[in-house]
Amino acid sequence: MDHESKRMKSRSILLSLAVFLLSPTFTTANSSATALDRFTLPNGMRVLVRERHANPLVAVELWVRAGARDETDGERGSAHFLEHTLFKGTSMRGPGEIDSAMEDLGGALNAATGPDYARFYTTVSSTHSEAAVAILADVVRNATLPAGEIEKERGIILDELAVRDTDPHHRLQELLYANAFERHPYRYSSGGTSTGIAALRRDTLASFYHRTYAPMRCTLVLVGDISIEAAKH
Repeated sequence: MDHESKRMKSRSILLSLAVFLLSPTFTTANSSATALDRFTLPNGMRVLVRERHANPLVAVELWVRAGARDETDGERGSAHFLEHTLFKGTSMRGPGEIDSAMEDLGGALNAATGPDYARFYTTVSSTHSEAAVAILADVVRNATLPAGEIEKERGIILDELAVRDTDPHHRLQELLYANAFERHPYRYSSGGTSTGIAALRRDTLASFYHRTYAPMRCTLVLVGDISIEAAKH
C-alpha cells in the first residue's frame, strides 16, 4: 500500500471512530413541542423564540458567528480569548459589574467557543428576561477589552489549555480534524494553542472583535415563559 493510500485509510479510521464517539443521540421526544418562531431585526440580527410556559423561566442565548474558523493565521485563539475577556468591562460597566448585574437577576452568565461560534447564555426568571438580553447586548457590542484584564485572563486560559491537552477525548478530536481538513480552518483547535494564546496582543483581539461581532452575525434565542409578541417588542 502506497503512502497516500495509507494516509486515506488512516483518515477513514479516525473519522469512523470520531463519529462513533462524538455524535450526539437524537430523539423524537420533543416532537409535540410548540412551534419555533423566527424573525430578523432591522439591524440584521436573527431572533428565535419558542414558548414553553410550564415554568416561569426563560433561557436566553446569544450565538455569534465568530468562532475559530473566522480567525486568520495571526489571530489563532482570538475567539476563545474573547470569550474570556468580553465580560471584563464595557463602556457601561467596569470589571466585575457584568457578572454582578446578571447575578442580581438571579442568573449566571456563561460562555463557550466552537469552530463556528461564540455562545453566551443564561437562564433567568421570565420577569427579568428583557434585562438579561440587555446585559448580553452590552457584553457583545460594547466591550472595552481592558489591557490589565487581558493579562489576567491569559494565565487562566493557558491553565485551561494545559488541562484540556491531557484529555484523551480532546486529543482524538484534534487529531481527527487536523487529518481530515488539510486546508479548511476546521483543522485548527477552536480553543487555540498555548503558543498562540501567549503571543496574542490586545490590538489583535480588538481587530477580531470589531470584524466579527456585528448584529448580522448574531442570533438571539429565547426559550421558555415568554410570548412571541413580547419578544418582538
